[in-house]
Amino acid sequence: MICKKILLLLSFLLVSNLVNAGAYLGFGIGYTAKNVYKDIIGLEQSEKGIPLLAANFGFSGGISIATLEAGIETNFFGMDLVKGNTEITLFAKPQAMLYVPLKMGKSLIAATLGYGGIYSRRFIKERVYLSVDKQYLEPANYEDYTIEPLYGGRFCYGDWLKVSMLFSKDINEFYRTSLLIRTPKCKENAPYIGINYCRSQASEIFTLGLITFF
Repeated sequence: MICKKILLLLSFLLVSNLVNAGAYLGFGIGYTAKNVYKDIIGLEQSEKGIPLLAANFGFSGGISIATLEAGIETNFFGMDLVKGNTEITLFAKPQAMLYVPLKMGKSLIAATLGYGGIYSRRFIKERVYLSVDKQYLEPANYEDYTIEPLYGGRFCYGDWLKVSMLFSKDINEFYRTSLLIRTPKCKENAPYIGINYCRSQASEIFTLGLITFF
């Protein structure tokens, strides 16, 4: 019940503030350091080393003394989609966050409250042999998710450095940290270099890319 109330409140604040909200859009590449799933016969499998394409988008805007941000990052890998011997890995990380900032000169520190997490999907149509690991991947059709209230903080310095951290009540269930950086004398619409790390009990993902705020 509390989770639903938090989600409804953040959704209402975002919709009411979309007129003044700014958008952001990003693309990049990623890497799966760990991914645990179950195959079609229910056996738990663990894998790593999967390359990923990353894309993220969302909105961010100020409301009174706070900033509301909502968005999603997706990480995708698809092998032989055209040929039909399909192998798909998908991660989606939605979040809606409320930041209450405290500004000190060029520095800004913000406490964070929100709702979000990670959704994962693993699909393997046919049995696949991995020559690198010298093992077979059995067919799989598995999905899992961790969507919970999130807490954390953000630190910004000027318009060129942003560091944020998010975690669930049990930090082992979900943890995410991100770094956005660009040169101090760059133009206002110059893209940031984004470095992200996300971890849940079943997955561990790194991404690197460019993010532009409009």
